[in-house]
Amino acid sequence: MSVKILTPSGYQDFDGVQRIWHDEVMCIRTVSGKEIHTSPRHVFMQHGMNPIFAEDLKVGWNIGEDSVAEIARVKKGMWLYDPLNVGGGHVFVHDGSCMSHNS
Repeated sequence: MSVKILTPSGYQDFDGVQRIWHDEVMCIRTVSGKEIHTSPRHVFMQHGMNPIFAEDLKVGWNIGEDSVAEIARVKKGMWLYDPLNVGGGHVFVHDGSCMSHNS
């Protein structure tokens, strides 16, 4: 069975998922009500394909087809997950409408 991940250019292959512990995370709530936990240095794609770190996002900015409604830094650590080597440019869609970049 081949598992694929959704990207702006359709479903692409990827090499699996990496689990990483982060001592500090950010909680981003979107206008549509999604809650995303991410590392401060995670790259989102803003206004199309412009990369921006999560820690630099501002309320009202778009991340894919959704917009940021609220941002908070969370000091408790947690495991976060990131897809590896996403085909077609390393950009993937998550949480239904947000776009991010992986390494």
